[in-house]
Amino acid sequence: MARYRSWLFVPANRPDRVVKAFASGADAVIIDLEDACPVAEKVASRALVAEAIANHSGAHAFVRINAATTPLALADLAAVIVPGLSGIVLPKAETLGMLHAIDWAIGQFETERGLATGTVELMPLVESALGLVDLAAIARSGLSRIRRLTFGAGDLTLDLGARWTTDEAELFPLRSALVAVSRAAGLAPPIDTPWPAIHDQAGYDRCLERVRDLGFGGKMLIHPSHVEAANRTFMPSAEAVDYARRVIAAAAEAEASGSGAFQLDGRLIDQVNIVQARRVLDAHEASR
Repeated sequence: MARYRSWLFVPANRPDRVVKAFASGADAVIIDLEDACPVAEKVASRALVAEAIANHSGAHAFVRINAATTPLALADLAAVIVPGLSGIVLPKAETLGMLHAIDWAIGQFETERGLATGTVELMPLVESALGLVDLAAIARSGLSRIRRLTFGAGDLTLDLGARWTTDEAELFPLRSALVAVSRAAGLAPPIDTPWPAIHDQAGYDRCLERVRDLGFGGKMLIHPSHVEAANRTFMPSAEAVDYARRVIAAAAEAEASGSGAFQLDGRLIDQVNIVQARRVLDAHEASR
């Protein structure tokens, strides 16, 4: 099973950085044709992106194209949908019509390039009030190439007239909504917005723990130094795996003796805890 704990952004116009990004240990690299790529270099950078995808190894290759409402998006897709591409990140995702149009275009280019339909994932990036209001519809679009959602706190808080603060309390309802609609729609756990303070390691670590505990499956990153902590946080620790194994073993003993709930280390263990323990062990196996 593919791991998607760390998603590292890298500018499309910097081939040297793209190479380093794929060697960073990130699970996915998002080559950015949108915000991180200067306007004057967007068109020329498409060929660099296609070459990087064709020659990459290690991390899954994703591309953030320009917004569907711009004249750049279709040409971006035409250039970067090549063998080796894992997915497209769609910024400013707002409406079902937009998603269906991009999904259709990706399918056309898959066919032209000899790729099986559905090879290329489409990850909507929610960054506006409109996208937030339509979040449930986006999650339940029925488009099979949409496997998970993410959001951009910078653009979203700007559009809402909110402030993106250090403790991120204002993001809690947004994050909770993203987790809930993803779960209800049967999608993979969502991916969190990047942590903007590159050198605030303590704040970054706290953020990782918050979003992991809330139900996120990974985090987008803007610096390679953030990769290791994300990879570590979004996989079960040795202690968690050991405890989960003990829960499952104790549950088997309790069932054999005709008991329901039982105690382990002085704590009541019921069906919720048993299911959670199984999920920890499943995640551990998937990460090996």
